[in-house]
Amino acid sequence: MSFAELAARSHYSFLEGSASPRTLVQAAAALGIGALGLCDRNGLYGAVEFVQAAQDAGIHPILGTELELADGARLRLLARDRDGYRQLCRAVSAAQLAGVKAQPRLRIAGLDTEPAAIAATPSRRKRPTLAPPERPRALRPSAGPFPEGWPSLPSSTPLATGEPAEVAPDDLSGCIALVGGPRSRLVDLLVRGDRRGALRHVELLRESFGRDRMAVLLTNHLHPADPWMAEECATVAQRAGVGTVAGAAPEHATCDDKPLLDVLTAIRHRTTLDQAAAHGLLLPNSEHRLHSERTLRARLRAHPEAFDNAARIAAECAVSLDFSDVRFPGFPVPDGETPFSVLYALCQEAVQQRYRPMTQEVAARLQRELEVIAKTGLAEFFLITWDIMRFAREHAIPGQGRGSAADSIVAYLLGITRVDPVAHDLLFERFLHEDHQGTPDIDIDFSTDHREQVLQYVYDKYGSERTGMVANVVTFRPRMAIRQVGAAMGFPETIVDRLARNADGWYMADLDTTLRAAGIAPVTGAAAGGEGVPGTPSDPGGIRGSTLAADRRHTPAAPRCPGPPSPPAAANLPWQQFVDVLRRIEGTPRHLSIHVGGMLVTGEPLVDVVPVERATMPGRVVVQFDKDDVEDL
Repeated sequence: MSFAELAARSHYSFLEGSASPRTLVQAAAALGIGALGLCDRNGLYGAVEFVQAAQDAGIHPILGTELELADGARLRLLARDRDGYRQLCRAVSAAQLAGVKAQPRLRIAGLDTEPAAIAATPSRRKRPTLAPPERPRALRPSAGPFPEGWPSLPSSTPLATGEPAEVAPDDLSGCIALVGGPRSRLVDLLVRGDRRGALRHVELLRESFGRDRMAVLLTNHLHPADPWMAEECATVAQRAGVGTVAGAAPEHATCDDKPLLDVLTAIRHRTTLDQAAAHGLLLPNSEHRLHSERTLRARLRAHPEAFDNAARIAAECAVSLDFSDVRFPGFPVPDGETPFSVLYALCQEAVQQRYRPMTQEVAARLQRELEVIAKTGLAEFFLITWDIMRFAREHAIPGQGRGSAADSIVAYLLGITRVDPVAHDLLFERFLHEDHQGTPDIDIDFSTDHREQVLQYVYDKYGSERTGMVANVVTFRPRMAIRQVGAAMGFPETIVDRLARNADGWYMADLDTTLRAAGIAPVTGAAAGGEGVPGTPSDPGGIRGSTLAADRRHTPAAPRCPGPPSPPAAANLPWQQFVDVLRRIEGTPRHLSIHVGGMLVTGEPLVDVVPVERATMPGRVVVQFDKDDVEDL
């Protein structure tokens, strides 16, 4: 296998990555990368989109995750096979359910890691809160303001203090551990000069996972200390008797994604770009992106074996997301009956009541549909839907199926739809045909006042272990984006508010249209005397000095990415950057929510199919896939 990048991060790390899985795949294909691994933070949110994009591009997909452990450390795990994928789902689910939203709680048994100072000193009167963000030791400069991070920054986020879930290494036997990277405990120990502790840490992981199920990650992002760090990591790996792998551990796909990642970082820490840059929370350059094999070999020329090991691990990892064998939870039928025989009997009884007299056209139509349902193995699917509608009718809950399901006489006879497809000459093949893959689309609308009653019935009937709410990924839309990006870039609140109130709710207009809608005349040319927009500074928040010049400030020796040509007048530059970020951020995931009417019911435990998280309602869980992902599965 050709070069493999094992540990990329997408925007499904929620404000810690800026590129979509599809964008990462496209960039990897352009660079000639043959295998790509996706390791988003605490989840597999982008797994379905990533696998589909990789298969379309002819790239070998590798599924993994980056787990945040209860002691503050991070560990990347890759799934080798279907069992490894199930183990990842279970580990992520255990962490999410043991913690609170955005604060999973997990520890791996047997890893004697040092407790991290992640909590503020407890107060008798006040619940502990999250500590201020800390600059990764590997990215700290030797001089400058606040090298360790934020001084005395107040935090209002309560700290999750519950007992963390514990996963034994044997329960991750189908996974490969990648150790290293800027936020890893290995690098943290080496930067502090604790080589003995670093070696002990790697040896503990080797004893827990085995030599063939772990590797030390070597990177070089042209930070001044990176060559030294790569050699130190390689030395520790050699002394511990484990292999090394080469990679860039990208957090964005291309140079163009770096400004967006900076803005997302500022939004995540609820601060401005100026403050984030001054305290070192932004990546020091644009090198934390996908690189070609040639570029990485030049930077890690002393470790050719690391590239061979990465290709070998990539070849070992092969996960299929085909869950068609467990798509139904099992509908109970009487002894001696099958789902199809029960469906056939229900249809025969209903057709006698619905059609009087029975015609040859109706009989032929029903027979043809039943044959297609039998060939596609969907009898159980129709019975589950019929049972839900039966419950609604018995409890006087208004509900009706819609969409292409109205083309089916079987759906009509079962009371799922109310439209007679024979009388209206509707085409059944528009709804279902013999070559159909997956399940047909039946949308059922229930009364808002009674929807919860129907959901609870499904939970009670099929059990909480096999039932969960479908996720809704909340993305940045223009109004939200204008407010949060404007605050991050330091724009005056009054101007941001005017822009947000006058912007379209769904589509981003061009710069002039957006400004004029807010009653602000854009300035063109250099005759404006340095004023970008009336009433605002020409460079609000020091944007030019922080967002695009952060690389130059922290790593003067790093090669710069080619940028767009300078505009003839710099007065509008902050606004041009503002609108450019708005266009890029639109559709980027902000956080996870719940689809109000979507449920996933599976034929095996839900945590073997997809990771789950806590839902707002007690006793409910939400899966990490949205409705499109669930349909594709």
